[in-house]
Amino acid sequence: MICLNSFIQLFNHQLPSKILGQDSQLSIELANVLHRMLLTRESLESQLSVMEVTKLLITAHKDFIESERKKHLKELAPANQEPKDLNNELASLGEGGEAGVITPEKSVVFSILENCLCLIVRQLPQISPALASSTGTVVQNSKCTKVITKESSLLILPALKIIVELPALCSYAASAGVASIALHLLVGVLKEITTEQTSSLQSFLQGTLECLQDLCSNSMIKNVASRKDWISLLQSGLAHLTHFSKSSMFPSDTDELIAVLSINVYITSAPREVVCAPNLRQHCINTFKHALQQDGTLVQVKAISCLQSIFTHSDMVVVGPYIHALCPKLIELIVLVDIAANDKKLLIVGLYVPTLVNLLIDPEISQSASSSRTTVHQCALQQLMKIGPQYPQEFRTVVSKNMRIKTRLESCIRAAQMGADLNRDNLSESENRTALRTSSPTIKLKTDFSNFAG
Repeated sequence: MICLNSFIQLFNHQLPSKILGQDSQLSIELANVLHRMLLTRESLESQLSVMEVTKLLITAHKDFIESERKKHLKELAPANQEPKDLNNELASLGEGGEAGVITPEKSVVFSILENCLCLIVRQLPQISPALASSTGTVVQNSKCTKVITKESSLLILPALKIIVELPALCSYAASAGVASIALHLLVGVLKEITTEQTSSLQSFLQGTLECLQDLCSNSMIKNVASRKDWISLLQSGLAHLTHFSKSSMFPSDTDELIAVLSINVYITSAPREVVCAPNLRQHCINTFKHALQQDGTLVQVKAISCLQSIFTHSDMVVVGPYIHALCPKLIELIVLVDIAANDKKLLIVGLYVPTLVNLLIDPEISQSASSSRTTVHQCALQQLMKIGPQYPQEFRTVVSKNMRIKTRLESCIRAAQMGADLNRDNLSESENRTALRTSSPTIKLKTDFSNFAG
């Protein structure tokens, strides 16, 4: 422990960190020492310290690559100007180079990945690729199978956080290959979370989903040189997640819950090309439809909560199909408030009201909204107008805690009221004109002038 703590103190300083980041061979030797310590030191404190040193090792190399990037750009272009072909100029930076080939014995990334995989597989042997079946699914009935405990979760999560950072140490061409390993491990860990653990390991579940979010929003996706590989990789991961409950040997609510939470991360974080593929999008919508039908379950509550965040997505191309497909069922769920216990009504209203408010159209752009989108807006507003009088105390509590919700709801109600007043005024004016035409005196001519030719 003294040695590990000394490493932590040493590499927290700029100069030692800089030296470490510049020397790949030194970093590989350090990673090998850390690997041996993982195998020989069983205490939680020691293994967490190993992960902390590994994290500092990654930081050192990320800083070095960034400094090399800036230096490279400065040499290639005058001040305040970017080179014309930035992708080609920076393609060789990071492990793998332009070819995207990583040599294990010369790779810092491989050494770090080996350490993290060692730690994770010791806690969850069943997610090791060596135990996978020929179809690619993990053998669930293996004698080596273990469950995630609070102690093992403290070790697994830091390892996952480190793994999702590894693509940043790679070149554009090599990044997707490393990311595929990270995605495989993330999905494997998510599948091991049981129904009972969704509450006891809530912070672990949230942390794992954040790792998935980091992977879905990785900056490498924006680069032309690696974008295609990343899109394909993430789509593969999403396809696997949407089939969680179908592929499991023992389907449960947890499979569906993890699928809903993971799909939410994808929709709100991944590029449009990943989540807008028609077949994948339909699988995602079907997963949410099925979750919303699980009356009174945690799966249903989480699905409503996820839709709340999905409906705030700024890209209507992404979120539009979900609004059209899921809103009818969502609006029907007002019955949840009726059947909920008195001490749970505030929780349900707290999920339901923000979700409906997110379906409202800003009055400033209402004129340009499509007819179907306007229909969704009107249905959501009608439901909100019903909930307010039915559950006034819960409604006021939810609305008063969120100024954005309060402001948007008030503006939509005012716009609806003004529209109703305008329609009423127009109707009154039309009725008045009709009455005037009816009551106006007329002169009847006794002679027919229709054939008069002049």
